[in-house]
Amino acid sequence: MNSDIGIQLDLNGSFKCQRCGACCATSGWVYVTASEITAIAAFLGLDQLTFTQQYLTHDRGWDLLSSPSFRPHCFLDSQNQCEIYPVRPQSCRTYPYQFSSMAEYREALKRCPELQRLVRKTGRQKTKK
Repeated sequence: MNSDIGIQLDLNGSFKCQRCGACCATSGWVYVTASEITAIAAFLGLDQLTFTQQYLTHDRGWDLLSSPSFRPHCFLDSQNQCEIYPVRPQSCRTYPYQFSSMAEYREALKRCPELQRLVRKTGRQKTKK
């Protein structure tokens, strides 16, 4: 979900996900579209109704897969691997390029080793608003 107050990082496409699960441990919200619901349900071998009942809630008219107070670790397994990685939602695919607040960005920077590496490498934190 994009926001006018959001922060976009300029990493020149150099972010290489390490699949450490740190992004799923941050306090973000994971909204899903109808096509993402279809893809994730199929990947899990569930019909859409069952998937929706078991894994989603609604927030201001949006389908919500995870938030700090609802399924905060989303689909992380016991080894911090995303169980739906091949069909993860767009908001997960764009991590760490967009954040809804500086606080969310700072939290991600504390947790994500690849984001830390890139910030050290560039020597600065370039953002676009």
